Amino acid sequence: MSQDQTTHTLPAGLAMLFRTVRARSYHARRRMLRVLKRWGIDDRLARHGHVSYRFDDRDIHVDLADFVGREMFKNGWYERPYVDFIRLSFADADGMFLDVGANAGNYSLALATHFAQTLAFEPDPHTFAVLENNCRRNPGLRIQPLQLGLSSEKKTLDFYRNAAGNSGASGFEKPRQGVSPVAMVVEKGDALIAATQKVSAIKIDVEGHELEVISGLVDTIARDRPVVFLEWLTDTMEERGGIEALRALLPTDYRILCATDPCSIAPEVLSAPYRRKYDIIFCVPAESSIPPMH
Repeated sequence: MSQDQTTHTLPAGLAMLFRTVRARSYHARRRMLRVLKRWGIDDRLARHGHVSYRFDDRDIHVDLADFVGREMFKNGWYERPYVDFIRLSFADADGMFLDVGANAGNYSLALATHFAQTLAFEPDPHTFAVLENNCRRNPGLRIQPLQLGLSSEKKTLDFYRNAAGNSGASGFEKPRQGVSPVAMVVEKGDALIAATQKVSAIKIDVEGHELEVISGLVDTIARDRPVVFLEWLTDTMEERGGIEALRALLPTDYRILCATDPCSIAPEVLSAPYRRKYDIIFCVPAESSIPPMH
């Protein structure tokens, strides 16, 4: 582990507090976290830097100075209701899960036991070090971390790292004032996935580069018909063709769904007028049956 990845020990009282928070139901956890936020808990946590915690029988390493790491630590999993829904709805013990924009490994760690194998793609070397550490800590989860970005073809792109404490906002599509881009080679996903490997689910969170990633995976999607779930920033994506551009890349019978309530997830067909942001939208083949999550 590199020097800046040194894991610190939280004060016992703080560690116990968040073990209690993580054990609560969604609504109770939200109420507790709202109160703690007013007390300045995020700033207090951020001062502790790299820590580890156990959740769902995983040994998880996060950077509390980073937004994604704090959300994982506070909730167990970042976007935990979606994690639970995906486990219930799309698990496939014989299929592969592709986590594109894996960050620290939130979805890879959470979903790995529900698939035969997981490939976790993360191009940012700083964030990849955390991901790789998490894979090393949990060798039985069958996660292969890859320091690599995906796109529509193999090429070199400028990567802009978020220096304001949110690694999840880093990416290829967001030039930042005062931030020097790093040139990175990206690959076409179809070129990396062997035809003998059935892909059952693909998660994409790449800050506006989602359509390019899907364009590079069209053969895999047509062949294996996986569910594809991704963050959707409407204003950003409208500049790239919006929902219609997404539909054009998918098989014609795929449905595009969203969940309006993160607690009781009952996906409905995505339709205009669109919200500015969807934490996750689901691109689902016609043959998939989706139970509501209560």
